[in-house]
Amino acid sequence: MAWQRGQAGQELRDRVPACPDLALVEAATRFDVSPSYVFKLRARLRHQGDAAPGPQHTICCCG
Repeated sequence: MAWQRGQAGQELRDRVPACPDLALVEAATRFDVSPSYVFKLRARLRHQGDAAPGPQHTICCCG
């Protein structure tokens, strides 16, 4: 199954850390994401204990 960049979803966030034995580039190649994505996801998991994304920041245009 090929993943599209920008279409990560929670399933992908769960699958990447499930392969901790893979090197960073190997995991990126297997899941068709950038090595930066794998690095940041593993760091988030290490620091927060969860791979879920953080809150989105919105810009208020009201004044």
